Amino acid sequence: MSDCMSKTVYNLIPNERMFSVDALLTAHYFTYNPIKEPYEEQYPFTQIILAIEGEGSYHVGGVSYRFAAGDMIFRPANQSSCVCWSSQTVHFALISFSCTTDEMEAFRGAPIRLIREESESLFDLIKLCHRMCEPTPETDELRGMRIRENTPRAALAYIYASLERFLAMVYCRLYCPDVFPDPLQKANSYVGKSELVIQTERFLQAHLSDSLSMIDVCAQFGVSQTALSKKFHAETGCGVMEYFNKLKIEEAKELIYQSSMNFTQIAEALGFSSVGYFCKRFKASVGMTPTEYSRCAPKRHVTIVK
Repeated sequence: MSDCMSKTVYNLIPNERMFSVDALLTAHYFTYNPIKEPYEEQYPFTQIILAIEGEGSYHVGGVSYRFAAGDMIFRPANQSSCVCWSSQTVHFALISFSCTTDEMEAFRGAPIRLIREESESLFDLIKLCHRMCEPTPETDELRGMRIRENTPRAALAYIYASLERFLAMVYCRLYCPDVFPDPLQKANSYVGKSELVIQTERFLQAHLSDSLSMIDVCAQFGVSQTALSKKFHAETGCGVMEYFNKLKIEEAKELIYQSSMNFTQIAEALGFSSVGYFCKRFKASVGMTPTEYSRCAPKRHVTIVK
């Protein structure tokens, strides 16, 4: 090694782990009110509740707050609180975990209205937990979830990283607006992709209202199904038709989010054979029906409900 290289000093930026999740207890969807008679509860772990459908009030520290669909309730560990639903129809997501870092204090108090990217990150996290975990048996003295057999350690690490990312995402939007002026802005998705894959993605995006088949796409570019499938999957991680369906569902979410179109109109606009099939594909992709999604899809402006 040269003298120049041996004297070089590098500045390594340490990972401060502002949101270090120590343990996960439960992750569930509830489509009903599990507590008919509300009462004060206190747990040795933290809970996050995201209202998907319905409204009510949250009582903590002698203060009461109203919440509605799209609001996140933060229940700190070791503090008594009460959640009261005033609606007959109730649907919410709940995740319980342990995280003792000081920055968690930033979420105390009034429910926080999540933006769409945040709520969808939480939905994805809960779906992932269901895939990798299962409830403990009723005969077991322990309560909560347990890891399914043969679940890779890396998969569990991914769950914790996803939860920490969600917490950091909400924190940065609320308290670091100058650093993250547009939390929905995405990096260029075409970096590193071949021209064929880029053109295929653009072609699919331009024909969201059509019912394309793999044969149609291959004919457009004069390639075989095998060649395009192999190349597309290698560069995007999914199949051509799977990607096309994802584009349609993302566009459907935008239409639910921004337009006054009903579900039948959206299904027709996106080339689905029927509104029933559209609803089936939507739930399979998003984890909830279009109706449930429409009730919790937040607006683009950022508000904290007090």
